[in-house]
Amino acid sequence: MSFELTEKKQWAALFLLSLGYATIYLDMTALNIALPFIQETFSSTNTQLFWIVNAYIITTAAFALAGGRLGDIFGLRNIFLIGVSLFGFASIGCAVSFSSEALILWRAIQGVGGALTISTSAALIYQIFPREKQGRAMGFFGLTSVLFIMLGPTVGGCLTQYLSWRWVFWLNPMMGVISCSAIYFLIKGIDRLRDTEATFDFIGQLLLVGFMGPIIIALMQLEKWGWTSPFFLNLLAVGVVFFISFIVYEKRQKYPLFDFTLFENNNFKIAIILYFFSQFAVVSNVLFALYLEKSLGYKPLMAGIALLPNALLGFLGNPIAGTLIDKFGPKKVIQAGLLSGSMAFIWLSFSAYTLNYYCLLVALLVISIALPLYMIGIVVMAMHTASPNQKGMVAGISMTMRQTGGAFAVAFMALIVAFYEKKYGEILPPGETFTKGYSAGMLLIALALGVALYASIWIGQEKPAQSTDDDVVSVD
Repeated sequence: MSFELTEKKQWAALFLLSLGYATIYLDMTALNIALPFIQETFSSTNTQLFWIVNAYIITTAAFALAGGRLGDIFGLRNIFLIGVSLFGFASIGCAVSFSSEALILWRAIQGVGGALTISTSAALIYQIFPREKQGRAMGFFGLTSVLFIMLGPTVGGCLTQYLSWRWVFWLNPMMGVISCSAIYFLIKGIDRLRDTEATFDFIGQLLLVGFMGPIIIALMQLEKWGWTSPFFLNLLAVGVVFFISFIVYEKRQKYPLFDFTLFENNNFKIAIILYFFSQFAVVSNVLFALYLEKSLGYKPLMAGIALLPNALLGFLGNPIAGTLIDKFGPKKVIQAGLLSGSMAFIWLSFSAYTLNYYCLLVALLVISIALPLYMIGIVVMAMHTASPNQKGMVAGISMTMRQTGGAFAVAFMALIVAFYEKKYGEILPPGETFTKGYSAGMLLIALALGVALYASIWIGQEKPAQSTDDDVVSVD
């Protein structure tokens, strides 16, 4: 089903949706460069620094499933506008934060806005454009997000070095106002396409937040509390109880937030594992940026420029990955990406002590090609497991698992860096201490990709689900 607009208005709406969507990616990548300056401003610990990153990832993961479902019920445009507005409002809160704790809180609210925006923007494009134009529209949409990912580190470095890290957040409401104000009027009638008879699984959403939050908090604070701390053990227990409750409750619902019957498909089960562990590599950008600034002593702008070749090659790697998947199938391409990626992270770990940017660059370029190989391959494999009326849910589940994997990755990285800071902080310079944590973090990522590579052995050659004329694939 498509929404009738003139061609000129269709492409105008696409640009504005892309602007709102890309703002989120610009914020994510630009922030990494600004982290050391935020730490200096608030005298933050490394654990607090990682909380600034992870607070966003956790709430995005927790509300990713909700965004698309709420859009179906209350109107995709309405939820998109709420998401962009909430993201912009929380960005203002981030920009004026007076402490690490305040910034962490606003970053969590940002994550909710980001989840609502990401979950609805692609779906809106499928409603705006007729079927014969959807491929080109999504190509432009994806290109815009990749472009902003490329620009993020350089923009973040420039703003941080010459103005203030706070300007990284001030950009978001400016771009959000442009996107929201125009989208509100341009596609106002599109809300009539919503499902007025459907209901939202509020209890399922509550249980989802209930098991994710306590477990991630426990892991993030583990170094401070210790394995035997009542705080750690109680939070872990609460998370496990909510997790079991979530599974039991969702299996009994007619219209669940998470349809566990999808696990009857072997490739879907493997895709979930791959999504979780492969996301460890994606959040490695946080450590890359910190390594350049803390260990190599780069200024923010130089750090952003140093990461530009990696982003550029990743930009070119996406179409290459798609071509290889069409020719060889997802399994071989996924395995090639995971194998080369894990080897590159091992190289990063052992070359960290050389303090040589060009040693880092060689591995980063390999990763920039490897990452689209396995990430796009996993998306294709996962969507092939879905019937026409399940593709939206599969896309939402995929995003949730990716963000959950990212949240766990950041938690473990924070734990590793805190461990080395505690062990060597008083006898080694800060740069050398961080280098040790960075090296161990790279090995952790290599291990995670190794687990994913092992799981990929059992990917089967299952026949893709049958499609219909109205079948639309929405992948974030």
